[in-house]
Amino acid sequence: MKDMTELVDPHYGYWTGRYGTVFILGSFGLIITSLHLWKRNGLPLALALSLFSATTFFRWQISGWIGENTCNTLFLISFGFAVGCFAIASFRKDTEKSELVTLAILAWFLLWVALSRGGKRYDFFIGLPLAYGTAWILSVSPGYILQKLKNAKILYPHVNEQWVTICFAIIVLIPVFFWNPLGGHANRAIAAAATWRNPTPGEGTPLSKTYEWMKNTLPQDTVVAANWSYGSQLNVFGGVKTITDQDTFLPHWIHLYYRHVYCAQSEREALEFLKTHGVTHLMLREWGIVNRAYTYSYIGSDEKGDKRFGFTPLVKDRNKQLTSPKNIRFRFQYISTVGIEVKNPPDPYLNARLKTGAVARLPYVMFKGTKRHVPQLPSYRNPHGGVILYYDQNGTLEKAYHISSRGWKCLAVQLYFLGEMSDTFVPVYPEEENNTTSVKVWKINYPSDIEANPKYLVTEPETSHEK
Repeated sequence: MKDMTELVDPHYGYWTGRYGTVFILGSFGLIITSLHLWKRNGLPLALALSLFSATTFFRWQISGWIGENTCNTLFLISFGFAVGCFAIASFRKDTEKSELVTLAILAWFLLWVALSRGGKRYDFFIGLPLAYGTAWILSVSPGYILQKLKNAKILYPHVNEQWVTICFAIIVLIPVFFWNPLGGHANRAIAAAATWRNPTPGEGTPLSKTYEWMKNTLPQDTVVAANWSYGSQLNVFGGVKTITDQDTFLPHWIHLYYRHVYCAQSEREALEFLKTHGVTHLMLREWGIVNRAYTYSYIGSDEKGDKRFGFTPLVKDRNKQLTSPKNIRFRFQYISTVGIEVKNPPDPYLNARLKTGAVARLPYVMFKGTKRHVPQLPSYRNPHGGVILYYDQNGTLEKAYHISSRGWKCLAVQLYFLGEMSDTFVPVYPEEENNTTSVKVWKINYPSDIEANPKYLVTEPETSHEK
């Protein structure tokens, strides 16, 4: 579950980005509602709701002030006190219909806000009580204030409360919805729906074409191993089975896949896992390796990060050599410069100056246009990783990456970039030769000595099963 960002504790910026200032208006509205309905008897509930909302929505600010443990303690106290007050209000004999609706909303608010405090995925359900609280404060508070002003003879008795309420709501909501300092909720909601998130996989994209090929080519009993986030797409668009998907019913299998396939340091390790799960094909994306290696290898690692690796982009310096960017700190930035001209890299290896000042020989793989070129290196132990180079058809360098030794040896890199193990992992997509395509699929031919291993079917993280 390490990559499940929806289970991360939400911070203040998340609330403002998600709801603008509506979460403040809604919370304040529910607090005012309890005072309006139960007068002084509602004061304990109002105080509990105030502390409950503050320790949830302003959790990080309060934790920085009084400490995280104290903040969590105050949250638990406020939650328990609010539940107690709610229970007392629920068992009142002379409860009106409007009170029952409010009590139901308060119960919903307490439940889902408490859950969303410990996981972003649950905040999807708090929109209803926030909308109710906002509507209450916008519709009831103007009439209450007007009546007080009329009783004090500050306003004329014939002032139309309905028109004042409408104008008040418009004046409050326009800046809340459209003024960015107050969250600009409508601006963000419209942009999110229109531009921020494109359809997935999208029409005509390399991924959608891969799914279409699967549906038209592969038999119905095909089982494809891939990143867990593609599970449902493979089922629906590709018409194939998978071993993990977004439902994360067996989250430990996600860890096992990344550990024993994506980060596998030997072909046999990967084959045993895949055969245990009845996998017939393997799908990898370039984006999932280059951009997500650091995260995916983290999921596949133990508590000490034994499998973790990442890609370091290399840029051209003034001497037309490749160097690590100086303004970015990379977790796996070992290389200072790589001795390579912009055109036509030397064979059979690259000379690299390490951060320590020492010079090392690095293997590399070069893509020129859609063709792959892997120099045949003398056999020697290489503790410094390798380099991936991308050239256009004219031989001009477009981009380059350095990968640590651990990453260079992992199955995902060996298959996708180096084209190794072609007897066991047979490339079947794309059907035409294109080594730079963004999605690749392999058919697995299991050697006769590969057997299923029950340790790859465990559903709980037991270290003894994974060694």
